Amino acid sequence: EGRSYFEMFAHNNFFLHFFTPVLAVVSFVLFEKIDNFQFRDALWGVLPVLLYAIVYFIMVVILGTEYGGWPDFYGFTFGGHILAAICSCIVMLSATWGISLGIRHMQNKFSLKRGKVYKLKPRSKQESD
Repeated sequence: EGRSYFEMFAHNNFFLHFFTPVLAVVSFVLFEKIDNFQFRDALWGVLPVLLYAIVYFIMVVILGTEYGGWPDFYGFTFGGHILAAICSCIVMLSATWGISLGIRHMQNKFSLKRGKVYKLKPRSKQESD
């Protein structure tokens, strides 16, 4: 309680919550070569948020602090309302999927500008010796 949102970006947290994720996205969009990054592949970007949402829901809504769970430090339940937690989860997963689709679009756009996308082929036994 009493913590600021901006503490997430202070000191060493800056690297964990901002710098490293931005570099990962820039690296993925500009330097990775993926052949035909499809629409359904963007759903993989939602998986970590979905898993965290399940754990967060169990720890905050089902268990609660009185049974060893977590306090609602994000404020997603708006004071312990289960419907608010479900709505927050839907909004967060939708936003995450939107971000994933945006990254997919950028990756496909920059991938086409790079030219030929190389596929790895298995090395023959002679090449490995």
